[in-house]
Amino acid sequence: MRWPVRVLVLLSSALLLGACTNMVRSEAPWFGPADAEGAPALRDGVWAAVHPDCRFDADRPLEQWPTCADARVIRDGEDLDLSYSGGEDEHGRRRRSGYGWSSEAFVLAAGAPRIHQRACGAPRGGQAEEGPAEEPAPAAAAVEAWDEAVSRLVYCYAGLRADGLDAEGRIIAFTTWPIWCGPFPQRTEGEGGPNVTDAPFPGLAVVGEHCVADDVEALRAAATASETLSASGEPTNPFGPARFRWVREGWR
Repeated sequence: MRWPVRVLVLLSSALLLGACTNMVRSEAPWFGPADAEGAPALRDGVWAAVHPDCRFDADRPLEQWPTCADARVIRDGEDLDLSYSGGEDEHGRRRRSGYGWSSEAFVLAAGAPRIHQRACGAPRGGQAEEGPAEEPAPAAAAVEAWDEAVSRLVYCYAGLRADGLDAEGRIIAFTTWPIWCGPFPQRTEGEGGPNVTDAPFPGLAVVGEHCVADDVEALRAAATASETLSASGEPTNPFGPARFRWVREGWR
């Protein structure tokens, strides 16, 4: 299984990225636009995943690219994703009856490694029903409190290293990976249990099936450790690093 960056995203995919477990999240963003200043930015334009088994004509419009290309557009701190209704033909190309754009803002924080931050979900909950509320049983109250704590973790993170710059110093190729909470738990086949580490990296605390960092230093250290973990080929790790390349100017 390959990691799609929703850079993020990048990371995207969301990286890469909202429903996956064992990843660092936060209730409030660790970074703002000022944290990206002084470091190379992603070049605006059309981007594609680097995949040896994915062959396509990059000169064609994005709606004619196969799904494996993971086509997206970067535009001034936004990741634009072209989504389709329909399926695929026998060659893996999208057979579409319609399409639309979605936009996702991100911050690519300076430092080593770079950290890609994006909003990856919204808190659950809604307007309460009218009428008196029943007092929940202790066990149900504990589950509800745990669920609410997890629901507030709405920012996701990925590490990123630039693999190439253009003449103006903009990133035109990069490798990215999820920032994990720690190694995935070792389980025998058929064994249940939470899909989150039982050995979190230093400075991380497990919350539900995700984790939170004590500070930016702990987050960056986890990014470095996660790069090693993602490249290790560890069988319990479902994602490896992903590579992306800039293709051309424009949005299609």
